[in-house]
Amino acid sequence: MVTHFKISGHLACGREGKKLQATTDSGRVTCRNCRHTEAFATERESMEGTSPADAPLTGEWRNNWRNKLAGMPGQNRLPRGFPGQFFV
Repeated sequence: MVTHFKISGHLACGREGKKLQATTDSGRVTCRNCRHTEAFATERESMEGTSPADAPLTGEWRNNWRNKLAGMPGQNRLPRGFPGQFFV
């Protein structure tokens, strides 16, 4: 059963019904529509104390992946798409 996010007596996703399961604890919400609302994001930010927009966007994963592929023996490896990796 899907658990919705309840705020101010209403569900964040806009659904209505007497048999819908709802909670004010944002950690237990499983409704995808509720999780993508501004009310839910605001609640999560206030709980964590930081905003997801404040997190730095880095490309470290790409460099780590290049290093991992470069360190693998042989030329038969997937996925392709990085320089220095011409064979499949």
